[in-house]
This record gives sequence, structure tokens and C-alpha cells, in this order.
Amino acid sequence: YVQWLVEDVKTAYRKLDFSDPVDPMRIVNLQLREQAEAAIKDKVSTMSIDDVLADKQPIIEELTHRLRTVAEGNRESGSTGLGLKIVTVQIK
Repeated sequence: YVQWLVEDVKTAYRKLDFSDPVDPMRIVNLQLREQAEAAIKDKVSTMSIDDVLADKQPIIEELTHRLRTVAEGNRESGSTGLGLKIVTVQIK
């Protein structure tokens, strides 16, 4: 579960695809889902099954970091991101 919001409307409008007339957020959600799935797969692939089942926190931390880098950018590298802000990341 990832909760996000548009933080910078101008950047989001330029960088995201809101072209679906029925559900303008559908494509954005799909893009973030793909990023989340990739982050989870990368993290889980380096963990044992017992670790994955015992503690979700390392997965959540990695997922949050990766999504924030994509959505919010990275000030150190100067990337602006997508104009989004990641609010909450949970795994149930």
C-alpha cells in the first residue's frame, strides 16, 4: 500500500501522463506500482525466506527510499522527481 499526493503540480503536469479521460490517475498508479514491485523484488531477492516472513521493515524502508527517489527526486544528485510526495508505505 502506497499513499502519495501531488506536491508540485507544475512538475507533475509536465512529467506524468494524465491522458486517460476516464481515470487520469490510472497511468500514474501503474508507473508507481511497477517501481514498487521492482524495489520489492530487488530487496526480497537478497533476503532469506525466514527474514522476509519475520520482518517486513527492511522491505518497507527500501521501498520507501526507492519510491521517494523516483517521486520526490534526489537533492544530492539534483533530480527533481515527478512532483509527487510519498506519504505512507505499508505491507500487509
